[in-house]
Amino acid sequence: MNQEEIRKAFNKKMFITVEKVLPIMDGGYLLILLYFSENIWHTGILTLSITAFNFLWGKFYDSNEVRHELIRASFNVPMFIPLYYYSGPAAPVWFFGLTTVIHSSLSIGNKRLQLFLNILYPCTIAFAGYLAGVEMSVLIPVIFILFILALLFIALQGLLLNQNQEIIEQQVKLEIKNKEVVHEMKKSDNLLLNILPKETAEELKEFGSANPKSYEMVSVLFTDFKGFTIISEKLTPKALVQELNYCFNAFDDIVAKYNLEKIKTIGDAYMCAGGIPIPNTTNAIDTINAAIEMQQFMHKWQQDKRSKGEFVWELRIGIHTGEIVSGVVGKTKFTYDIWGDTVNLAARMESSCEAGKINISEATYQLVKDSFKCTYRGKLKVKNKGEVSMYFVEKGER
Repeated sequence: MNQEEIRKAFNKKMFITVEKVLPIMDGGYLLILLYFSENIWHTGILTLSITAFNFLWGKFYDSNEVRHELIRASFNVPMFIPLYYYSGPAAPVWFFGLTTVIHSSLSIGNKRLQLFLNILYPCTIAFAGYLAGVEMSVLIPVIFILFILALLFIALQGLLLNQNQEIIEQQVKLEIKNKEVVHEMKKSDNLLLNILPKETAEELKEFGSANPKSYEMVSVLFTDFKGFTIISEKLTPKALVQELNYCFNAFDDIVAKYNLEKIKTIGDAYMCAGGIPIPNTTNAIDTINAAIEMQQFMHKWQQDKRSKGEFVWELRIGIHTGEIVSGVVGKTKFTYDIWGDTVNLAARMESSCEAGKINISEATYQLVKDSFKCTYRGKLKVKNKGEVSMYFVEKGER
């Protein structure tokens, strides 16, 4: 922060202070003038007129403009002559000069303009007094006092500016640092939300840990690509990652659309769930709608790749609904995950599925049978589960 910026910040602060104090000072001067005045009404009207004029002028015009202050002075001088005349030689009209000296010294940022006004106003007030018939023996001490006060106020401003320079610089640096901290906190929060659900992230930030939670009804969805090993052999590592990223980005958008929670990707497998972290009763329908849209995306992508003569990717999707436990594991790298037999059976639904299809369990079917047309596949043998009833979901609602 350079010297000029510090001066502007300081002057702005002082201007606010002066603007609050000056009306009180003007009110005091008015009472003093009325006390000494030989004609209360004329003095009161003139004093209020001068005060109002200067107040309004300061509101509408920049006090740092030399031409504006010259115009202000040219209007003030004629008004001081009758003020001297009506208030009487004994009245301390020069108090108005003191007001101007304080104002120009502390609220005007232009140092040359400060000095100019601190000389101009005492001279114009003294000249007005001379025209009004005030003796020079009275005016000369007044001018001298005003000049001394002007120099003192300018020196005071310089002293205050030097004393406050370091404080202002520290405040500015602190504000910049605070903005940087807030910006970094937002980045950290966004990064945390990319790893954890919002509710879990908030709990982790507040308490330093997240308690495991049990859910009675969650629909878990698994996807995986048919023949991924063969596909990976036909593509370069860079191209393989680009293809996976393109596909999983689309899945992320679909998952967000249907209010599901992405859990993780494992190689070519994509895992998400409905009904967490906030439980709901529509998660089975929401999850199947997301699965249908995933297959629709894959169908369009396949058409595009076939038109280019490229190798196509085929997707299998499996869904099961049941109880799960969710939580955050890990010490250095947080991972939000879900566990339970429901997760294992959803994975079996996916591995037992055919390419391009959506395979669901009996539990899920019972929750969505009135909303989707499903084809019963019969009971298929599942590892460690024996025979399990399965259904294919047709692409479309009833």
